[in-house]
Amino acid sequence: FPLRYGTPLDWARTHSNIVWSQGEYDPWKGGGVITDLNDSLRAVVIPEAAHHLDLFFSHENDTQAILKARQFEMNQVKKWILEKRQRYTGQSDNTNDLKKDEDDPQEEQEQYEQSQSLSWSVSDIWSSTEAKRKQLLRG
Repeated sequence: FPLRYGTPLDWARTHSNIVWSQGEYDPWKGGGVITDLNDSLRAVVIPEAAHHLDLFFSHENDTQAILKARQFEMNQVKKWILEKRQRYTGQSDNTNDLKKDEDDPQEEQEQYEQSQSLSWSVSDIWSSTEAKRKQLLRG
């Protein structure tokens, strides 16, 4: 493995903007990165979580640890976008937006609830569109 892909020390010299997430019960955790390598190469170990649980769709039964991990991951992506924008435009963006979202699982719960109402809307639209398509095919 190290000969082909390098080691975490190699990655710290050549890579940036990565968050490795591991569930506590993830069988692959032993081969994963479980500690931060630097400010741009971050690791998250999610208590009482399984493989890729943070990457699944939000669910009403998500634990606070999963919500917190997702928020951390989103904050990292926002941070990287702001840094890239600053590098190319020279503008100093306000990073307070990152701070207000940190450790706010309530916001993710609200996003989950909004996504549920959205999924019904999309489903309704799909049903309506499908009915119209069938009607057109019948002529």
